[in-house]
Amino acid sequence: MTAHEQLAMLCQLCEVDPKVKWKCLECNLLMCLNCKDKMHSKIKATMEHQVIDIMEVQLERNEEYLAFDLQDDTETTPRLEIKMTNIKKFPTTIKNITILAISLDDSLWIGDGNKYKGFHPFSKSTALQKVKVEEHKLKIISTFDIDTWDIAITHNNDLLMATQERKLKQIMSSCNKVSESKYNGHADSFLISCVHVTRNGNVIIAGNKKVPEHREIIVVMDSDGSRLSWHEKDKNKKSLFERPMSITSANNGSIFIADIHRVVVLENINVISFYNPISKHRPFRPTSVTATPLDNVIVADCHNHTLHILNNTGHRLTTYTTSDIGVLMPYSLAIASVGQFTVLFIGCCTQEKSSEDAKLYKMNISGC
Repeated sequence: MTAHEQLAMLCQLCEVDPKVKWKCLECNLLMCLNCKDKMHSKIKATMEHQVIDIMEVQLERNEEYLAFDLQDDTETTPRLEIKMTNIKKFPTTIKNITILAISLDDSLWIGDGNKYKGFHPFSKSTALQKVKVEEHKLKIISTFDIDTWDIAITHNNDLLMATQERKLKQIMSSCNKVSESKYNGHADSFLISCVHVTRNGNVIIAGNKKVPEHREIIVVMDSDGSRLSWHEKDKNKKSLFERPMSITSANNGSIFIADIHRVVVLENINVISFYNPISKHRPFRPTSVTATPLDNVIVADCHNHTLHILNNTGHRLTTYTTSDIGVLMPYSLAIASVGQFTVLFIGCCTQEKSSEDAKLYKMNISGC
């Protein structure tokens, strides 16, 4: 349930306005816009308080707001013991690894998605790189200088690319060239920003349609590109998505969408759950989702150096603090089964003013 679906609540300062919009995490007060700007912000002692939009607040039981630290899990769902072993770190030439996928031949696709601006004749593009994992380094096989928002591997080992255009681009396994694919948004002015290929070969895309008004939409297609379903609004005809960042799917058919401040879980044409935990520190910002062989879903929370493990209906099983193993700012995820092991790759970001390049981590993961 989102904040817009709650029963009307009065501002706790003026106790008049029912249009509650903000919450101060330090004062634990719900406020209307007027009181936030004209009362709360003018109190000197509150100048450094963190005030967040209530859309970032998860409504728990009995219609009360329950704030909890990401590391102070009080839910009653079964806990998992997650173990990360055989952790390997690989340097890259990329500032932020925002896209990541594993090919069927075990090579990797990584990149920051940003096309070079200007003339760089002697530099290898960081927008999209195909690399091979060697013992202590990544060997760059090829690079592509093309703006890329998201990528996915098909069952034929072709690479699909969401490039904020009407059609997905592709790099077929049999060649090394970018071409147009057969997958599109089935609507004029639909610009694709996310892509995922399910275990049965369906292709799921997310994008925005700006005519006549801005709308974020999820489209499910079969392997031939025919549309199977379309997801845009909830049962109250309100937009489901703000800005989809990543998509994955579980064996039970559930679709998970990391949507900038929460994870939306769909089953067929219905929403079955939302996941948006509260942090006493930095807000939850999911950047990548991937499904495990045990049919759970891992969510990367870059700002809090955390992985959230959900079951296949979107309920949290546990959280894992990646900074405990030296992995900071985990942004992109990819997972594969190698023999008896489940291997997780994590592409990281770097601080805005840092001179370092991003690191790619490879590890065995168990318990989920």
